[in-house]
Amino acid sequence: MVPRPFDSLSVGDTFSTSLTFTETHLVLAGMLYADAVPLHTNEEFSRRTHFGGRIVPGPLTSGFAAVRLGMYFGGRAVGLLELTERYKDAVQMGDRVTAKWTIAELHPKPRLKGGIVILDGVCTNQKETVVLELRATCIVENLEENMS
Repeated sequence: MVPRPFDSLSVGDTFSTSLTFTETHLVLAGMLYADAVPLHTNEEFSRRTHFGGRIVPGPLTSGFAAVRLGMYFGGRAVGLLELTERYKDAVQMGDRVTAKWTIAELHPKPRLKGGIVILDGVCTNQKETVVLELRATCIVENLEENMS
């Protein structure tokens, strides 16, 4: 992981990552969340709904997007203060989802030895359909030598 400290960031910076959601993701999420929702677990039931098959749990999609924040900042993100999610469309099993984040605001906070970063995120599927919109607020530190 390359550290991306607060003092190296600029408004407008972007980063993204993609993942294809598989049966394994649904099974593991189902076990982790104790998820027995038929739309996530029962193909026969789900096929009869307007979704036409099983869908990925919303928290799995938003979790995939949110964890990229910490990974992008290379260990310099020390706190996720807020995450707002707006689900726009279902994610189907087998969909390839791309999460793209854009730094929207930077607020230096010397007492935090870095600052507050506000980011806008959007997740799209392989058809370029927006499936999730996000806004995140996190604390990002400077590098050790720049903390004074």
